[in-house]
Amino acid sequence: MQAVHNTGALRFFGRDARALAQLVRLRALALYGVQTTAAAGPSRIRQVRRFLHAWDGEPACH
Repeated sequence: MQAVHNTGALRFFGRDARALAQLVRLRALALYGVQTTAAAGPSRIRQVRRFLHAWDGEPACH
């Protein structure tokens, strides 16, 4: 399994995460005959930022 951070691609392609995943799946199938799966979830950087804010004594959630 491979994870991909695609925040920059979302703006570049002008699509949301779901539409971008559909595009990647379609191109993989068309170009290479490979069926893939994709999922979207929150970035771990948000978890790290919350932890660091909590560590400094600030509220963990904004």
